[in-house]
Amino acid sequence: MKQGTTPVAGTVSYVGVTAAFAPSTNLAPLTVYTATITNVVTDLAGNALVTSYSWNFTTGTIPDTTPPTVSSTGPTNTATGVALAVNVTMVFSEAMDPLTINTVNITLQHGATFVAGTVSYVGGTATFNPTSDLAPLTTYTGTILSSSPTGGVKDLAGNRLAANYVWSFTTGEPPTVSSTAPTNTATSVSINSQLTATFSESMNPTTITNTTFTLHSGITTVTGTVSYVGVTATFVPVSALTTSTLYTATITTGVTDLAGDSIATNHVWTFTTGASTDTIKPTVSSTVPTNNASGVPINSQLAATFNKAMNPATITNTTFTLQHGITTVTGTVSYVGDTATFAPVSNLATSTLYTATITTGAMDLAGNALATNFVWTFTTGDSADTNSPTVIVTNPTNMDVNVALNQTLNATLSKAMDPATITTNNFHVTGPGGAIVNGMVAYVAASKIAAFTPASNLAPNTTYTNTLTIGFKDLAGNALATNYVWSFTTGSQINSNNMSINLGTASTFAILATAATSGSADQINGDVGLHTGSSQGIPPSEINGTIHVNDSEVIAAQASLLAAYNEAVNRSASAQTLPGNLGGLTMYPGLYVNGSSTGISGTGPLAILTLDAQGDANAVFVFKMGSTLILDTGTSIVLSGGAQAKNIYFQVGSSATLTGNDIFYGNILADVSITVGNGCAVIGRLFAGSGPGGAGAVTIQSSTVTVPAP
Repeated sequence: MKQGTTPVAGTVSYVGVTAAFAPSTNLAPLTVYTATITNVVTDLAGNALVTSYSWNFTTGTIPDTTPPTVSSTGPTNTATGVALAVNVTMVFSEAMDPLTINTVNITLQHGATFVAGTVSYVGGTATFNPTSDLAPLTTYTGTILSSSPTGGVKDLAGNRLAANYVWSFTTGEPPTVSSTAPTNTATSVSINSQLTATFSESMNPTTITNTTFTLHSGITTVTGTVSYVGVTATFVPVSALTTSTLYTATITTGVTDLAGDSIATNHVWTFTTGASTDTIKPTVSSTVPTNNASGVPINSQLAATFNKAMNPATITNTTFTLQHGITTVTGTVSYVGDTATFAPVSNLATSTLYTATITTGAMDLAGNALATNFVWTFTTGDSADTNSPTVIVTNPTNMDVNVALNQTLNATLSKAMDPATITTNNFHVTGPGGAIVNGMVAYVAASKIAAFTPASNLAPNTTYTNTLTIGFKDLAGNALATNYVWSFTTGSQINSNNMSINLGTASTFAILATAATSGSADQINGDVGLHTGSSQGIPPSEINGTIHVNDSEVIAAQASLLAAYNEAVNRSASAQTLPGNLGGLTMYPGLYVNGSSTGISGTGPLAILTLDAQGDANAVFVFKMGSTLILDTGTSIVLSGGAQAKNIYFQVGSSATLTGNDIFYGNILADVSITVGNGCAVIGRLFAGSGPGGAGAVTIQSSTVTVPAP
C-alpha cells in the first residue's frame, strides 16, 4: 500500500481466501491511498493474476472506534426444524479481521459439548461448518466471543464486539418414510401392483433412483422404473410379480432431502403377493368440502380421499380440476397417503358455486382408473377461515398408564387437515433421554385422526412423549397455535384385542361363498369368489372387480377365510358379554361374545349401534355370536371416534340377515349363509360358509357392497 509513491509499513496475512494488510501505525487523515495486489501472487496450481489489481480510498479525519455487530445469523435465533446438514453463518456489520475469525472465537455447543468443525470467512460472512451432521431434535448454542485468549473477533480497525454474541436453534428430524404401499407385512398384494414410499418432506429427486429404491425376491433383484412426484417415490415393476411370493423393498440412506439430509437408516419393508391381479376400480370415498356444502371459507383447499392407494403421477391438474361455471380455477395438486389436495393459487370468490372434478385419468397403483368422473359442488361463504385447528382428544390420553406395548398413538383434530403436513417431521415420539421412536404416520381423513404407528413394540414400563408441532396445518393453511405435547407410560403387555383378524388372500373379496344370487341394480365393489360351487348369479356388469369360480385364487382365499374364522372363534382374552339387541348402544373396542344371537332392533335412536374407537384409528371390534345376526329394516351402524370398517368383525355361528334399507360397517364371517335385502349399503365383506363346513350362500337384493379401504 502506498501514499503517493511512499510505501506504507505494515504486515500482510492470509486466511481462507482473504488477504489482509495491517498498517503499522494509523493512516494520515484526509489522504488518498493506493492498494495493489501484484500479478506475482498465484493460486495453489501456480496460476498468477492476469494483471495487478489496484484500488484507491481516502481516509477521514478520525479513527474507527465503533464496535462491529452481528447483522444476522443462519439459522436465526430460536429457529426450529433446522436441517441436520446445516452450515451456520454469521453476517457482520462491517469487514472483519479474518485472522480473528476462527474456531477459538466462534463456537457451537450442545449443552457443554463443543461441536467439531471448521470456520471460514468470505465477504463479511463467517461460516461454521460442522465436521458431521448435527443430531436431530437437539438445541445448539452458537457463540461469537468479544474476548478470548486470541483476542476475540475484531474488525479491520481492531475493534472488538461490544459483548459476546450468543444465539440458539433447534434441529429437526432427518427425513423419514412416512408411509408405504403396500404396507409392511401386507399379504394378498396384487401381482400387478406398483410400490410407493411417501416421505416426510420434499426430497432431492436426483437421489430417488433404481439404486436407492429397490425391490428383491430373496436375492433376486426385481427390474423396474423409479419416479418421484411431490413427496412420493414410485417403483413400477417391468412385469407382473410372482404369485404367493415374499418381496422386500428398500429405500437406502442414499436418498436425501433438499437440504442434503439423508434418512437415518435404510427403510426396509416386506409384503407377500396374492394369486391374482387387481381389477377393482378405485372410488372417491370422501371429499372436503362435501358435496353441496355451503358457506365454504374462501381460502379453503379441496381434498378428495380414495378407497385405495393411487398412482401419484396420475393425480395432476388435468385429472383434478375446479371450475366456476366454465372458468377453470388455477391451483396446485398434490397427493399424500390416500388423499389428493387441490390448493387454489388465490382465494375463491365469495358466495359462488364451484364444481370440482376428478377424472377417469386418475388411476390406482395397479393401473385401474375411476369408473366415471367424480364430480361434486360447493358454494363459498363471504369470509376466510383464520381459526387454528386444535387437538380434541388423544389416544392414549395425557398421563395415561399401563398403555399396551403395541398401541398406535392417535390425535384427533378439530378440522380437516392438510395431509401433506401430517408427517414424521411434525409428529414426534420420543422415549427416555429424548431418544426418537421410529414409526410411520398416517392421516385418516374421515375421522381427522393423525396416527403414529411405532416400527416395533414400545418398551415396557417406559414413559414416552408425543409432540404435534405447529407444522400441522388445516386445509385453509392455519397451523396449530402451539406445539401440542402429551405423555404416557406403558405397561408390560400387548393388547391382543387390538390386533386385526388376518383375512389373508380373502381381503380383496367383497363376497365369498359357495353360491351367490342377486336381484337388480346391485353394485359390488370388490372381487366375488365361489368355491366349491358354481352358482354365480350376480351379473358381471354389477361387479367392480374379478369373478373367481373354483380357480386357484378363490381356493387360496377360502383357506385364508377358514383360518380367519377359526382365529375369531378362538379369541377369548378379556371377553365382554355381547347383548342380544345392540340397538341404541354405544360400544367400544374389544371382544364381545354370546352363545346365542344378536342384532339391531328398534326405531329412531334405538335403531342405531354406535361403534366408538375413542380416537384410535386402529381400534378393533370383534363380535362373536353362537347363532344369528339380524338387522331389522332401517337399522344402521354408525362409526365414531375413528372407527374403521376394515377393523370390525362379526363371527356368526349360523346365518346373518340384513332385512332391508340397513347401513352396515364391518366384515361378516358367517358359518352358513348371508342374506341382504333391498336398499342396504354394506361397507365391508360378506363371507358365507366361513367355518369348517365350508358351504354357504350369499343372497343380495338391490344393494351395494364395498370392500373397505386398507
